[in-house]
Amino acid sequence: MDEYLKIKPMLTPAVAGMATMTITSALVDQFGLTPSITALLIAFLIGTVALSDTSVPILQRGVFYLINSITIFSVAVGINQTAVGMMKTQAQYQYEQRWVPPEGGAPEGKSSGFIRSWF
Repeated sequence: MDEYLKIKPMLTPAVAGMATMTITSALVDQFGLTPSITALLIAFLIGTVALSDTSVPILQRGVFYLINSITIFSVAVGINQTAVGMMKTQAQYQYEQRWVPPEGGAPEGKSSGFIRSWF
């Protein structure tokens, strides 16, 4: 419990959030899953690590699991929105050789982008 409230362990949610964002983007891009639900499920899957500490009572582990999972999801959403915002900013400065999809979206076999807004 003492380690949970210190600054040093805060690196863990950041790394877990980056992993969640990367895994979610890959699954959404390849399989067309719903981004927000996929990210939430992956965050709760990664959050199960909080349940491994047997020195803490089960109810307290459950609360830590919930807090960690929501924190991981929030970090992943923040990273995703930051990346989307950066891509929009960069797109404003690119005027040459832009590919414009035909009516109906991207052609078959062509992805609409790895990084996209989840909401």
